[in-house]
Amino acid sequence: MSELGTMLKLELGSYLGINKFLHTHDIKEKKRYGLMISVYALLIVILCAYVGGLVYGLCFLGLADIVPIYLAVVCSLLLLFFNIFTAGNRIFGQRGYDILSAMPIRSNSVVLSRFIAMYLADLAFTLLVMLTGIITYGVMIKPSFEFYLIAILGSIFIPAIPLAIATALGSVVLAISSRVKNKSLIQTVLMIVLVVGVMILSFSLGNMAEEFTTEQFTQLVNTIGGVLEKIYYPSVWLKGAFIDFDIIKLLIFLGASIGVIAITMLILSACFHRVMRRLLSFSAKHNYKIGQMGSNSMLKALVIREGKRYFASSIYVVNTIVGPILATILSIVVLISGLESLQTAIEPLVIDVVSLLPFVTSAIFCMMPPSSVSISMEGKQFWIVKSLPVPTKTLLDSKILFNLLLASPFYLISTILLGIATNPTPLEIVWIALIPLCIIIFTVVLGVTINLKFHSFDWEREDLVVKQSVPAFLGGFSGMLLSVILGAIVYLVPVNFAYIPKIAMCVILLTGAILLYISNNKKQLNNL
Repeated sequence: MSELGTMLKLELGSYLGINKFLHTHDIKEKKRYGLMISVYALLIVILCAYVGGLVYGLCFLGLADIVPIYLAVVCSLLLLFFNIFTAGNRIFGQRGYDILSAMPIRSNSVVLSRFIAMYLADLAFTLLVMLTGIITYGVMIKPSFEFYLIAILGSIFIPAIPLAIATALGSVVLAISSRVKNKSLIQTVLMIVLVVGVMILSFSLGNMAEEFTTEQFTQLVNTIGGVLEKIYYPSVWLKGAFIDFDIIKLLIFLGASIGVIAITMLILSACFHRVMRRLLSFSAKHNYKIGQMGSNSMLKALVIREGKRYFASSIYVVNTIVGPILATILSIVVLISGLESLQTAIEPLVIDVVSLLPFVTSAIFCMMPPSSVSISMEGKQFWIVKSLPVPTKTLLDSKILFNLLLASPFYLISTILLGIATNPTPLEIVWIALIPLCIIIFTVVLGVTINLKFHSFDWEREDLVVKQSVPAFLGGFSGMLLSVILGAIVYLVPVNFAYIPKIAMCVILLTGAILLYISNNKKQLNNL
């Protein structure tokens, strides 16, 4: 097997713990992996159902012409957003570098194998979305056979440009942070700024869709097509290929995809070892002095330990802090723009904006609670915790308490800003403060429950836990879904009686959090 093939096989084998699943003889591990596969299968079914329903609705409304481009652009933006978190860390993964550097292995083989592994994972997601959409589109529209050939060929290369851009941006962040002290802190700040900037830019570009009015229904396809082209320029080539069957534009798209990948790989291969050495190097002064020593309670010491572990991992911080930051930004936008502009943006829907804002902010807050992966993040050092005379309750309390302390500044700022922006009645300000608080508390405790059920301590990279594990999916998905469902219930109830389900929700959420909390504390650390 070639050098590149060997490296690629190792990368793919470590992906999602495939090697362990294939070779473990532990029955409990087999059952746990079987349950994880069932969860992934359920998520795939939900995703396919959502994509199929979306495509059916667009075709039914007479917007079939934008379906292929819409799916391609959405896939590209999602891949760009999520890969910004992990691509740089995947390319410059430090685990095992001491062994690789001692072997006669070229840097381009290492970089290319890691990139291909990421590409294949993104391609699986892309094909899942695109093929579901293409099949639904085919049933509704019945296009020619050449459409299927062009669409499938184009879909194979859709991940190329967003992954290359995300890899380049993530690598730049790593390269910059490798030159300074406090690498993790600098990398975290740069990644948060980059991700939030990308999302704000996407939202601002998305507002261009306001150009459309109901009186211009006949121009809807062109309007949305123009918006998509402004958001993601390669969609111009994809539109020509998918809609007009323009082979030239298809070839331009394929050539641009391959070219971007080639340039990115050449640059990263050239600076791979240099960046790795800087990431692994550190300096220390030998002027240590013992200052005042003190002692803390067991719970406080564990909370401090949890905070140090959290902020030591840039990928952990970035993936879990973006939700609270975006919720705060949303509150600032509402304060600046006012409720009138928000109500105008959602016309012709008749919605009590003040009543539903708490559920919107809750959904954003709960995008990815740290508690859903905090136990797995202990990693192979978890044996140290198990060897300490620490009750399960105290350890789990520290994780819950740190999660709530982390969210509390954002929650308080968001609540105050929304209170100022909406000019609510005393009862409305109670709901603005209480509903997100109850949902956040329940989601945090639920995250611990999920992680106790789907824990993993033998991971090789942090992104496998934070982004690609079952607890990460379920923890983020559950909080967002819960907020949407509760908001829909309030929307369906007449405004004069909306306080009834709101009271019931708060009681049920807090009761559920208490029951889950009691159940979690009965777990034995030695059994994990």
